[in-house]
Amino acid sequence: MSPEQIRHLLQQYISTRLDEWEQSWYGGEHPACDRVEVVYEGDRPEEHGTWQAIEARLAEWDERKTVGALKSNRLEGFDGAMEDFFQRYGLRLEKGTQLYRLVSRELVKAQQTIAREIQKRVRGNYEGVAVPGRLTVAAAVPEHGKEPLPPGPPLLLSVVSVDYLKEHERQAPGTREAKRVALRTFIEVIGDKDLRSVTPQECLGYRDALTKLPAHMTKRYSGKTAAEVLKETDGKNDIQRLSLSTVNKQLSFVQGFFTWAIAPPRLYLTRNPVDGVAYQGVVSSSYEPFADEEIRRLFTCEEYKDQLRRQGRGEYARYWLPLILLYTGARREEIAGLAVTDVKTEVGVHYFDITPDEARGRRLKTKVSRRVVPIHSHLQELGFLEYVELRRRSKGELLFPTPQPARPPQAGKSGTGGRRRWTTQGDAVGKWWARLLKQQNVTGKKALHSFRSTLTTKLHAAGVDGETRRKLIGHSGEDVHEQTYLRPHLPTLQAALEKLDFRPLLKGLPKFKA
Repeated sequence: MSPEQIRHLLQQYISTRLDEWEQSWYGGEHPACDRVEVVYEGDRPEEHGTWQAIEARLAEWDERKTVGALKSNRLEGFDGAMEDFFQRYGLRLEKGTQLYRLVSRELVKAQQTIAREIQKRVRGNYEGVAVPGRLTVAAAVPEHGKEPLPPGPPLLLSVVSVDYLKEHERQAPGTREAKRVALRTFIEVIGDKDLRSVTPQECLGYRDALTKLPAHMTKRYSGKTAAEVLKETDGKNDIQRLSLSTVNKQLSFVQGFFTWAIAPPRLYLTRNPVDGVAYQGVVSSSYEPFADEEIRRLFTCEEYKDQLRRQGRGEYARYWLPLILLYTGARREEIAGLAVTDVKTEVGVHYFDITPDEARGRRLKTKVSRRVVPIHSHLQELGFLEYVELRRRSKGELLFPTPQPARPPQAGKSGTGGRRRWTTQGDAVGKWWARLLKQQNVTGKKALHSFRSTLTTKLHAAGVDGETRRKLIGHSGEDVHEQTYLRPHLPTLQAALEKLDFRPLLKGLPKFKA
């Protein structure tokens, strides 16, 4: 840890401690300063006064304690403060080392600064406070672009972002790719510069540039930079631009990168330039649930039923995937990426084991996404288990095989580092389903993902409790008890799911025959 990093931490510590003191006395609906009762013993006139005077005297005593410790270099009386400091910032230093003694001494100086500032504040004096070293609290969070950069090699956005993505490589591939694209676009807009020099004004410019970018830019303008796309699409009114909710999502990815850069042990900078830049009051437009009439129309149309009727060349993924999503509320890729071995039976209940698989590069969106979901009896009546058995006999690995196996990435190319990549039918079925929605005149923001809100709404209407609904859908519990300890049994989940019955809407569906 460099002296500059120690100084940055101490700046943050002093500011935080003073904020905590301020909040404890003056904050809240009923501030302590309005409720404190000062009781005096004895008749010494100098002891009589307000609570502010008492607080000032206590702070003065703390200051004298720090003066004595610094003069004698006996810092043992501040071990508790050191422990608090280390816990706040996740530091681990071996006691007795030179670095530990250095940090201890600097922390005592910080305690002295805090004590002096409290003495001033109870008297209404809020002028800038000196921080150990050459900086001040006012300068601890400098205005971007106004202060010279700290000494050392430049921290280019393009270089540091690679480290950031590497630390997040265990996230779901889609999430990691979204972060990579957001950071790449950010660099293309403001330039590849030292991250410590990025200003809030540049981040505002980035936000405004995002509102001018077309939706699905990476697909429609493959190989072109954001600057090139902005120039090409400037003045065109027939192009769908990014929505404000999407802009805020992109900003959140960049904001997360700077938050990572601020946190120990990196401490590259002290302020997040993206803070406060996002559009306020923007409501994210989530997918709408399907109405009963839309479910009936989609699943009973000839286009849908034909996917299974084509014996020998049936589009099994197109037939089964929407049906399974209807009866599970799962995310598209959670089902599209299932292996044959993920269909299991326990205590007489057939179920989907939705779990990550590192060997196949299969990851889930969140930790709570890992779950078991019973297979609805209607799916079984339509021959789904027979389809699974067919896949087992053919020794296929995936439940819904891709038309062509994915090739492993070439050496030196980005991707999974030479491991075999797996693709699913999810994207192809999603595009086909979008065409079917248009064909059947189903309007609104609806896609395969709409089945999640559809199922949640139906389960609630059927009287299924919130805990069980969240376990089936793969949402976080509302409290620690639910998140950590609640494990509904398969028969309980099955009973809840069987309260759903789409049979009246799905009359005439063909049954699978091996």
